[in-house]
Amino acid sequence: MARDRLVLGTLALAPVTEPERDEIINHFLDWGGVWLDTASLYGDGELERYIGRYRKGRTVKVSTKLGHFKSRRSYAQRSELLKQIRLQTERLCGWADQVLLHEADWPVWWRCNVSSLDYSHAVIQSSEAWQLLGLMAKDNGVRIGMSGNDAHVVGRLADLLQPDVVLIAKQYDLIWRNAHHLARQTNRSTELWLAAPFHQGWLFRLQELARIRPDVAAVAKKLESALPSDKNARARIAMAWLKLNAPTSRIVAGVASLDELKILLDGWDEPVDQRLQVILADGFVGTPMVGPLKV
Repeated sequence: MARDRLVLGTLALAPVTEPERDEIINHFLDWGGVWLDTASLYGDGELERYIGRYRKGRTVKVSTKLGHFKSRRSYAQRSELLKQIRLQTERLCGWADQVLLHEADWPVWWRCNVSSLDYSHAVIQSSEAWQLLGLMAKDNGVRIGMSGNDAHVVGRLADLLQPDVVLIAKQYDLIWRNAHHLARQTNRSTELWLAAPFHQGWLFRLQELARIRPDVAAVAKKLESALPSDKNARARIAMAWLKLNAPTSRIVAGVASLDELKILLDGWDEPVDQRLQVILADGFVGTPMVGPLKV
């Protein structure tokens, strides 16, 4: 399997020292990685500034995100959007290779008093934010797309708007399978990125998950009995499983240390035990985290 399908997320690098960041990213690129995933929100812009400095010494592809403003009105104000784009370009010491509309499935960005994520794609298509991304793609060759946490909404937006890429977080991993229909498609024109392979750490706290989420309890208990108790072993299995079951997608995973990165890379290079593959065939499908209605 191509190693360039694995994307290194940078959120967890915010508290890490710059020499440690260099060591982690250098090892990732030496292994065969190509892409870094970041956002203006990560480290309040510090990660973008760091990546900009890093890019001066070594070639790496960068995907960042536009948005997640303090005020929802900024998504509709061209001046605010242009200000953010200029700031991110300055931090990154040039254009990013890819820019995603951050949390595009959150209704708070697009209209008031929304009680559902099921809104028309026309709201985004006609927005100032999406129009500006289109100009960036046309004038600067930047790949554009959107990120979100609802596989249904983001998948439908991909079908209708035909972006270059969509990033969906916490919707396809050993626990959650809402994005199964997207991950198994091999003929999509839009590239699929799947993020948060450990479901923000819940893969390592399955007993707790079973207690607090009755709707997920059956899947959590099944996984707890099937997986080894060792955290590192679970992480390796999660990566190997995703590599096999999302064969045309890129997988975005973050680490906070070189040791964590090596575990992640080992998992990518390992085959999945076929007996385990059968046990892990079923996961939870249900309502994802709903975005806020106000900020």
